[in-house]
Amino acid sequence: MFAKRQSLISFCFASSVAVCVLFFNGASQLSAAPTNNVDSNLRCKEVVHQMSSGKFDQAVKGFSKGLTGRINAKVLQEKWNYLEQKYGAYKSCNDPDGRIIGNLHTVTLPIQFERALVNLNLLLDYKNEIINCAFNLNTDGLVGETALEVKSGEFALDALYTVPKGQSQFPVVVLVHGSGPQDKDEVIGPNKPFRDIAMGLAARGIGCLRYDKRTLQYPKKMNLKNITVQEETVDDAVNAARQAMTLPGADKKRIFVLGHSLGGYLIPRIAQRLSDVQGFIVLAGNTRPIEDLLLDQITYISSLKKEKDPNHESKMERLKQQVALVKSDKLTPDTDTSALPFGIPASYWIDLKNYDPATLAEKISQPIMILQGGRDYQVTVDGDFNVWKEKIGSSEKNVLKLYPDLNHLFISGEGTAIPEEYFFKPGYVDDQVLDDISEFVKK
Repeated sequence: MFAKRQSLISFCFASSVAVCVLFFNGASQLSAAPTNNVDSNLRCKEVVHQMSSGKFDQAVKGFSKGLTGRINAKVLQEKWNYLEQKYGAYKSCNDPDGRIIGNLHTVTLPIQFERALVNLNLLLDYKNEIINCAFNLNTDGLVGETALEVKSGEFALDALYTVPKGQSQFPVVVLVHGSGPQDKDEVIGPNKPFRDIAMGLAARGIGCLRYDKRTLQYPKKMNLKNITVQEETVDDAVNAARQAMTLPGADKKRIFVLGHSLGGYLIPRIAQRLSDVQGFIVLAGNTRPIEDLLLDQITYISSLKKEKDPNHESKMERLKQQVALVKSDKLTPDTDTSALPFGIPASYWIDLKNYDPATLAEKISQPIMILQGGRDYQVTVDGDFNVWKEKIGSSEKNVLKLYPDLNHLFISGEGTAIPEEYFFKPGYVDDQVLDDISEFVKK
């Protein structure tokens, strides 16, 4: 299925989508019908004209049934009014930029308001229906970016430092990935959530530092037989935060650490070593043990299939036995990796034994922000977000927010969430998430 080295470092959360799909030979598929060759650009520009003229009933006529269930004429008008209140009156719409990605057509239209340029991102299916509609702040001319290295022990990790142009003494957010060999943008399919966050926050006056994980850049130098989350994630996050305090333009007293998925799960551990950081942000961080999360994810994905792999039941039974071993007293440093979930070594599981992030988070003195997508099937509202809420939600210094329409990557959508959504459906981190993070950092 996977090469041994990859199986040791490719698991859980964003990476586990690929693992789980391969494990069960695929889940339900997005439509593979050919893309309609009709030029959609002018039609999309007409949507902008209709909105700017107050004709929102007309603007949504080209939306798919699924999209109008989420964004009807009233909701679209509210979004447009919000933009005009925030950025001033509508001025003009620039030429659209369209791209074909698989059987989908993505069109970006830069809309000029009095005080800002805002992108309208429309996604069309093979039937030429608009299936997604999202606004995000255009960062052209607002953001600068410098390549550098994050020094972490013997490792020098390729990194990007994204800053608001023409500003100094700004807060800086360090971005900590999900599991698996992630790059600095946290690329999955056509989506780049960490790039969206870095560029979006810089356009709002906040710097960002993001870097390649050492499991991506230095897999041959790592001792994968005894790997733990310390080597995979925690050490590099701590060192990146320390380095952020020394970067040009950064206000060293306003450094924040943002963890997504596994990175969010590990924020309480990271926080134990960063008492001088201003605050922490958790995006889709689980509170359940990773072995339970893996089993729940695979159970969910397999439920999507109409026809299951003939070996499905035996695979599930073996995985349950592996999870039971992780939880048992029989797990030792010498336990064979083949007896453990996805070949992840015993050292990893032993290190996380009895780790309870939500309880540990109660001891963090700095403010914490917890964000959760309502359509996230990997880290869930009931299984994880509500646990964070129960443990730390009562404190005045903490912020917890739920976004009903967002998935694990904080990209909007509707309907049943499926793994292929990440790989084949392009989108952007929702602008409301970026506004909320900005408000938390700046307050």
